[in-house]
Amino acid sequence: MQLRLILIAVTFAALPVQAQTPETTIVVQSVSSRSEIQRILAADNLDTANLDARSVADSIALIERGRAPEDFWAAYQIHVRAWQKLAAAEEFARVAMEDPGKLPEAAALLAEAEEQIDITFTAVERIALDYGARLPIPLNEFARTA
Repeated sequence: MQLRLILIAVTFAALPVQAQTPETTIVVQSVSSRSEIQRILAADNLDTANLDARSVADSIALIERGRAPEDFWAAYQIHVRAWQKLAAAEEFARVAMEDPGKLPEAAALLAEAEEQIDITFTAVERIALDYGARLPIPLNEFARTA
């Protein structure tokens, strides 16, 4: 009986040493979140000047979440939908070329979709920076500096 009590006491005395502290958990989650965000942003870093919106939208829609934090992933999915809207607007514009009366509507849809891409990516970048993620150099800028 005494031996059992001693073993229980020793086991419980060792628990705080074995358990993760909240600070350790936060640091590990932060590093994991940051690396997942950087992975997603690297996969997202496409040469958009040489791709049509459908190619971009289809490519970034395939990026997997992994262990990215919920707030970042939600913002990123809104950004993906903005690219999908631009792809649809581009497709409508191609059809509108056959009917000049639809060109003003097509131009408005394109402008709105492009603006949404800028707005949504700004939100994605802000969240990424909040997690301490490094943003990749956009391929378009890299080509100009090389």
